[in-house]
Amino acid sequence: MPTEPIGRLDHVAVAVHSIDQARKFFEGILGAKFRYVTEARGGGFRFAVLDLYDFTIELLEATDPK
Repeated sequence: MPTEPIGRLDHVAVAVHSIDQARKFFEGILGAKFRYVTEARGGGFRFAVLDLYDFTIELLEATDPK
């Protein structure tokens, strides 16, 4: 088991049902700044990237019902 601290956390990805709904919380309540939204290269989901100070939040939304 490591005895050194891990350093810092760079980003986190959160699976959501709706990016549009989740943005309301992350931007309105937490104060995150929206950067962009795009489809994943392989398909099946889209993701949005938001900045919260020096931390990045990725919101993942499935686009394929499977």
